[in-house]
Amino acid sequence: MKSKLILSFRGGEHPELLRTEFCSPFHPCPIVGLRGTHFLTGVHPFKWGVTIHALSLFFTRAALIRFNPLNKSQPIISGLRSTPASSIDYALWQVNSLWISDLFGVDAGGRNYLQRIVTVLNSRQKDQRPVELYLNTTTLKPGNITISVDSQIINSELELRLLAGRLERSWRPLYKKSVVQTEGGEESILVAA
Repeated sequence: MKSKLILSFRGGEHPELLRTEFCSPFHPCPIVGLRGTHFLTGVHPFKWGVTIHALSLFFTRAALIRFNPLNKSQPIISGLRSTPASSIDYALWQVNSLWISDLFGVDAGGRNYLQRIVTVLNSRQKDQRPVELYLNTTTLKPGNITISVDSQIINSELELRLLAGRLERSWRPLYKKSVVQTEGGEESILVAA
């Protein structure tokens, strides 16, 4: 059995992922993810956040490879700290990212299957260059990624490029509050996490 991924979005200028469906050789029955906090039998809930948003961008761009197979030697996304690429990289190796295993399952060795799909170079930016994320096309082929927006399947390169552009423009890094010393005392500011 081949791996297959279906992503369903709500459209608009700020598209958001609503539903996922993933099948792999380790999970022949679809693993269904649904945005929200409702626990339904056979459905795994997820929250729309920076990493889900980044994964949405990654898989939308990965689906574009089917139109130009030579591009698979280029990273799908790359970036330094506080970018979609670093957000995915961090989540892939974070111990408490159980939601990734919920949405993509695990392989026979207990490793979350997303780690088999996404190839990461310069993980955690050990070198002073960007982290690079590639689609492992032996695990998930670009043609096996189906994307729909407002219940309409997207089949054209232009529509996928437009969706990827809207996802990229609407992505915002996670911010944390930091206290800094100023001449007048302390001041709280937001900095990218």
